[in-house]
Amino acid sequence: MSIKTNYFDGHTYSAADDRRPWYSLMDDGVFGIATQALKVVASSPADLSVNVQPGACIVAGYYIYSDAVVNLPIIANTSGYNRVDIVVVEVDEVNKETDIRIVQGTPTSTPTAPLPNEQQYVLAEIFVGN
Repeated sequence: MSIKTNYFDGHTYSAADDRRPWYSLMDDGVFGIATQALKVVASSPADLSVNVQPGACIVAGYYIYSDAVVNLPIIANTSGYNRVDIVVVEVDEVNKETDIRIVQGTPTSTPTAPLPNEQQYVLAEIFVGN
């Protein structure tokens, strides 16, 4: 059995120790939804992209903050079927990076959104017509 207490002077703590209080106190989600934090909107002028507004969220215990609009291109769909993509905030623990990106769905006659992994938080679903 191991009991860990954060923070005693003179002890060494890991990044996982820093995340643990966040992860145990809050579920994954966006802060300030009422202020349109991390809201996904169509690009203007209209093109094949979306803009993600600035904001903050928690993903897998990580606090993430974006201070600028992020423009994401949508890959054109010429498959003959529609598809559903998802916009996610993704934590890459291996490369120690965080990104906001689009996960492309599979074109089919009855498209459904791809399932996020545990290091991703879904901000929006995007219907991409044929």
